[in-house]
Amino acid sequence: MFPWVIRWSKVEPPAAVQAEPPSFTQDQMAAIVEMGRGQYRSLFAFAAGGGPRFGEMAGLQVEDVNLDAGVVTIRRSIVEGVKSPPKNDKIRNVPIDASVVTEIKKHLNGRKSGLVWQSNRGTPLRLNSVLKWQLKPILKSWESNSQVETGCTRFDTGASATSPIQE
Repeated sequence: MFPWVIRWSKVEPPAAVQAEPPSFTQDQMAAIVEMGRGQYRSLFAFAAGGGPRFGEMAGLQVEDVNLDAGVVTIRRSIVEGVKSPPKNDKIRNVPIDASVVTEIKKHLNGRKSGLVWQSNRGTPLRLNSVLKWQLKPILKSWESNSQVETGCTRFDTGASATSPIQE
């Protein structure tokens, strides 16, 4: 028999990949929103209530938000400062409930243009910064630290049409 056949016959198949990534529960999302400070409260509320990708939130302009109709139009994505069309090049409308509208309205405070969420320098937010300085400290403050190594994708699959803010 060939030596390479013997070597490859001993290779173990990869472990099964988890079909769906874990997502935050409604209670966890509500707690994250409640603990969010400044612009991050409305960012987390939209993430929980609308389920957009982080790059789509980073690229959101004030003009894309129709607070009267409770609809956000996703037209672009910004990842690490690079602007691109949204996934699959499809512009889409994302309905948001009244609690998310309220949070975004408070955050915008009458502002009519520019990025909805931005750094102190007026540049798009970066995922690593939001995770490091905002989301991970919130998760670390919980009794169970098993969810600290997560990203904003946990909002994507956990989002629903229900309010992310507890009354």
